[in-house]
Amino acid sequence: MEMSKFSEMIYQDKLKKPICLSSGVYNGYYFWIVSYGSHPCAYIGMPSTHPLYGHCNYDDFDDLNVHGGITYYAYGLHDIAPKDMFIIGWDYNHCTDFNSVYNYYEGNKRWTVNEMLNETFDVINQLIAIKENTDA
Repeated sequence: MEMSKFSEMIYQDKLKKPICLSSGVYNGYYFWIVSYGSHPCAYIGMPSTHPLYGHCNYDDFDDLNVHGGITYYAYGLHDIAPKDMFIIGWDYNHCTDFNSVYNYYEGNKRWTVNEMLNETFDVINQLIAIKENTDA
């Protein structure tokens, strides 16, 4: 695994510009952990050879076991990821999660970057399994 950044999540007011807390490559897949201040999100760059590449329907990602499900798919990610790379992602902004701006959430789970990285690596491994099953 190749990692270029690592900063811990600091919950605060919404940021004007997202901050990349961690990024790198794991088993050939690019990944990013991003802070929006109030909550973090995780993203994975999909290789063009993957059977889910370019899919723009949340239901297509139902087989992925990820916190809250996939909540993002698009080409590019702010100025963090290349505009021509297809990205999927999910957020840590659900009713069980802490949010520093909205206090109506019931939960208080403050995710660490290590916890989000572990989940990101797990999702990448799931994506690899999906590709291997499709190629077989």
